[in-house]
Amino acid sequence: MTICVPVLDNQGLASLVSQHFGSAPGFMLVDTDTGQCRALANGNLHHGHGMCQPLAALAGHHIDAL
Repeated sequence: MTICVPVLDNQGLASLVSQHFGSAPGFMLVDTDTGQCRALANGNLHHGHGMCQPLAALAGHHIDAL
């Protein structure tokens, strides 16, 4: 299963979790079967209030859980 976690930095499993999904600097995709991690940048990091679209950064990636 692949899970997506909003993160503050790209440190693999040691990445700090962001408290705001839409304003997270990036997302860590973690394969729970293998432990492999893949970082994705949030291209919509800087947006107006109420205008976040974090799913745009995740489009095209197979994710089972957020």
